[in-house]
Amino acid sequence: LQSSLGSRPSYAWRSILHGRELLSKGLIRDIGNGRSSNVWHVNWIIDPIPRTPNYRQDSVIDLTLTISDLLLPNSSAWDAALVRRTFTDHDAEIILRLKPNRMQEDGYKWGFTKDGIYTSRSGYRFVDSLPEEDGSISTSLPPLEKYLWKSLWKIRAPPKIKHFLWKALSGALAVMERLRSRGIQVDSACKVCNGGIESICHLLFSCPMAKDTWERSSIKLPVAGLYHLLEMSRKSPKDSDTMFFPWILWHLWKARNGLAFEKIHYSSVSVLSKARAEAAVWFELNTAQTEEVQHSGNGTASIVAWSKPPLGYLKCNIGVSWLNAQTNCGVAWILRDNKGKPILHSRRSFTNVETKREAELMAIHWAVSDMTNTRQQRILFESNCALAKETFLNPSGFYQHQHIMYETSARLRHLQDWSFHHCVQERNIVAQEVVQSVTNDHRYHSYIAAGGPSWLQHSIAREARM
Repeated sequence: LQSSLGSRPSYAWRSILHGRELLSKGLIRDIGNGRSSNVWHVNWIIDPIPRTPNYRQDSVIDLTLTISDLLLPNSSAWDAALVRRTFTDHDAEIILRLKPNRMQEDGYKWGFTKDGIYTSRSGYRFVDSLPEEDGSISTSLPPLEKYLWKSLWKIRAPPKIKHFLWKALSGALAVMERLRSRGIQVDSACKVCNGGIESICHLLFSCPMAKDTWERSSIKLPVAGLYHLLEMSRKSPKDSDTMFFPWILWHLWKARNGLAFEKIHYSSVSVLSKARAEAAVWFELNTAQTEEVQHSGNGTASIVAWSKPPLGYLKCNIGVSWLNAQTNCGVAWILRDNKGKPILHSRRSFTNVETKREAELMAIHWAVSDMTNTRQQRILFESNCALAKETFLNPSGFYQHQHIMYETSARLRHLQDWSFHHCVQERNIVAQEVVQSVTNDHRYHSYIAAGGPSWLQHSIAREARM
């Protein structure tokens, strides 16, 4: 935080320092033993932004006072009487609610999240609150822009596409016009059409290739850009074609990058085709199952069962059976195509697996490794491994398993396209049947074979007909 700009700073270093002022304003002292924190020199209370506390006008001010001086001897508890004598009533109440930890040294943390870790969302909220605090000219977003931000994060799309739309809306896409505005000397002409300046609006809406893409879709060319699209998606039915507009924008951007970096020309037809295909896959995988057992209109119940992957993808179902740390645990996977035909399947046993969580993570890592080793490309992984799902969604809470999560992530980079889907056990019957042969029948021999297991051919055929 104290680093200087230097005599010959790079563009990247300038960019990093550009955000340092905001970060510094949002940092607050993380109180440990309090010995290294002067009460009057560091921001250690929030009201509503980090600041130093205000002293009482009738108190004696000790300029060398540290936070540790406000604690009871050999304790993490406050000396409440001293705190109330030193600070205003309002600030004293804030201080007494803080919980120091005298077993650790003082540090810094981001003041606007529960875990003290900076997030983009908390950063923007902090920026929005700053003008009212410092009395400067308001630079916060106007009501329409605030509405746009809220609508943006609510659209149904993958996080990477939401992040892309956020960059487009905030003017942060690295188009030629934006690069020139940052002092980078580049040709600002659009490389796709050679007919205009490559701005964000031009690339996504005004460029002839973009116009042709929108005209070929069933979505009318948005006269008001992203505002128009976000408003349409909010009002349209969930099955409307309007819902896949984020993928059109995403693939227009990818087509531009393909031309700029790989010299590959994409037509509006291919852009639209790729956008529709990816959107269809994503919506199929992210359609919430409201009930484990669904009922048809005539009152009869239909059992939730395995579903086929979309055309061009293979589905890898993963099963795990773990009893205890002293018994071999079993893992299995079966790979099927969009017609339900089994391509490959495998079974394996592991020893000395301490917990079920570890067994599930090992099963997923092993299945991913086998997919890359057999040179598969587009895989939908599906399992009922709830503990593994929890671990991958919150890796910071499971430090002891980070090595296997890292190795799994490294393996996934070798696949062209992939996704993970958690399912109920009824959607994972075949993989679970295979894996039960390890723990129930003590079949510890590991193998990988073409097709599916012969003794489960009836179950596989039944699921293929659904």
